[in-house]
Amino acid sequence: DIFHAFISKISLDGLEPIWTKKLGAVRNSDHVLGIGCAVTPDGKDVYLAGTVKNNAVIDLSDEKVEPIKWSSGGDDIFVAKFDVDDGNLSYAKQMGSRADETLARGGNGGGIVTDS
Repeated sequence: DIFHAFISKISLDGLEPIWTKKLGAVRNSDHVLGIGCAVTPDGKDVYLAGTVKNNAVIDLSDEKVEPIKWSSGGDDIFVAKFDVDDGNLSYAKQMGSRADETLARGGNGGGIVTDS
């Protein structure tokens, strides 16, 4: 199985999709897993965070942002920022070391990065 992270905006009337965005890996055999998302306090942007597995790189070839060129090795984490109105990706960053990183949610809603 291949996993891709995705994020969708849905209408409250009928739960119809307004837009959906997918983040996959450059190699189709790799996994990008979405762990959580949060809307900014002003309601203009939504952040998606997750894990990129096994030395993979997020494929941003269809987006108008700086491409991610490499992984440091192992499992990395990522953060992506989307416009709430139209779903356009405005920022994406993949981070990691040669070890495996994981992402967790802190008690106050902030993110926590761990390295093994």
